[in-house]
Amino acid sequence: NHCVKKIDVTGTLSVAAGTCGTSGNVNGAVGVARMTNPEGLAYYSSGGHTGLIIAATGNGRIRFTRFAGPSTLLFGTAISVGDTNNVACGGTFHTEGVGASLVPCSGVYDVSTFGSKFCFTNSGYHNARCVESGGATNTIIGAVQGIDDSLNLFFPVAPFSSLTYSPTTPNYTTQNGVMSFYLPSPLVDATSAPALNQELGGLMFPRSIYLVDEKTVFVSDFIGLIRKVKLM
Repeated sequence: NHCVKKIDVTGTLSVAAGTCGTSGNVNGAVGVARMTNPEGLAYYSSGGHTGLIIAATGNGRIRFTRFAGPSTLLFGTAISVGDTNNVACGGTFHTEGVGASLVPCSGVYDVSTFGSKFCFTNSGYHNARCVESGGATNTIIGAVQGIDDSLNLFFPVAPFSSLTYSPTTPNYTTQNGVMSFYLPSPLVDATSAPALNQELGGLMFPRSIYLVDEKTVFVSDFIGLIRKVKLM
């Protein structure tokens, strides 16, 4: 229905973000703001700021609905209390560390928060990213540039030559963290590029994400794997 609703302790239902029944990509208060097919939700509370982070899948945008907080920038964006604004995605820069609004996104399905940061799955680009409170964004797993081909679709953010693997300790060092794999079948001895590519690579259409703490993230994807990423 292109909006987010809330139920308070008395059971009263009201609109928290967007305009029910109307899609689009517009910033503003309830009844003015527009989003398309919101899917993932996460409550945010840090530094006096409280609000709701929304994965607007149909827009390929991450939105923030501000409930309360000081009149300072959040994720590099000015947001008035009560408004819903874009805080990530919409750009064309794949460079690591750039502002959240400058990175390209497609198929953002889920978001998760811990402390002052949030992370989201960027399914169309086969990666997951985390955004700091100041707006800096980094890819934590998957293809940095999201190139959909046989080499980049499955590979972690580090190039193949810099990956380290032990059949008994399934950890890989990536650009922004250490990745562990949780497979539906026993681990294979991935000593060759094809085995690594097919069985133990990066992400394919990631969906769910859960930020356990400041340094630990779990990510699931289309091919039925769950990854644990330890951030640096």
